[in-house]
Amino acid sequence: MPSQQLNTAFALRLRVSWCLLYCVNFLHATTVLILWLSPTSFFWHIFLTALIIASAWWTLRYQVFFYMPWSIIKIGWTGQDWQLELSNGAIVPAQLLPSTIMTVPLVLLHFRCGRWCRRSLILCPDSLGKDELRQLRFWLRFHSSLKHDLDKKGS
Repeated sequence: MPSQQLNTAFALRLRVSWCLLYCVNFLHATTVLILWLSPTSFFWHIFLTALIIASAWWTLRYQVFFYMPWSIIKIGWTGQDWQLELSNGAIVPAQLLPSTIMTVPLVLLHFRCGRWCRRSLILCPDSLGKDELRQLRFWLRFHSSLKHDLDKKGS
């Protein structure tokens, strides 16, 4: 029975995550505040503040609002492999990496999309619907434990 659920194909469309938006803004604002409280020259304050603002802008456009052409807007499991749909319409085959992290409030998916291309996806509780997030967590837990058991038997 569980192997039937494992091979079931699914596709998950991402939503704008307000939780991720607040976290990105809070972390960048805190970094700027700490920078301005540090005893460095005015030139370094301006230069590093500009870099932090550029980092916030890049992160918001790429991970939160999906404006970049290479932003992942949909992930899917075909029963055999992962497919990522990018905001420019391209569908990229991908391999889920073991560095994927799953905690209660957060899921970090790491994919390999070719020899040198890797992509990561941050999923907060409001990035997907509750049922979709539950399905993804179940699949990740079950698939990783099944793969680990098969790897142990094979070696």
